[in-house]
Amino acid sequence: MNTRALKSLCFGPGLLKDQAVGEPVEFIIQARNDEGQNRKSGRDQFQITIKADNGQEVPYELDDHNDGQYFVKYSVDHECSVNITVLFMDDKGKMVPVRGSPYSASFSASSPATANHLTGPTLPKYVTRVIEQS
Repeated sequence: MNTRALKSLCFGPGLLKDQAVGEPVEFIIQARNDEGQNRKSGRDQFQITIKADNGQEVPYELDDHNDGQYFVKYSVDHECSVNITVLFMDDKGKMVPVRGSPYSASFSASSPATANHLTGPTLPKYVTRVIEQS
């Protein structure tokens, strides 16, 4: 079954408040099908826009893990709020918002770098290995 934007979701510290300024932060796009099941393949097309509250576009990296998960990594260098839009190209070639999009996050100079870490017991093992190697 094909990926569906309204069933897919985004999660991770890159979508939360009070992240650390000047430190990389990530969030994950989990592609899901019509039945709400996690997809097991990649190559979906997403369009992501991250804009600071001053209108400046924030660059990002998108990493397709070829298992239905896409990691988005970005960093901001000043205190601000950001608006994050995640669109998915459906099977008709139309860009459709992923469930919950747009998202908002904020960055504070007083937040510790650890606030930006993508950790937790429910993350896939390969994520944990990457974090441990950092």
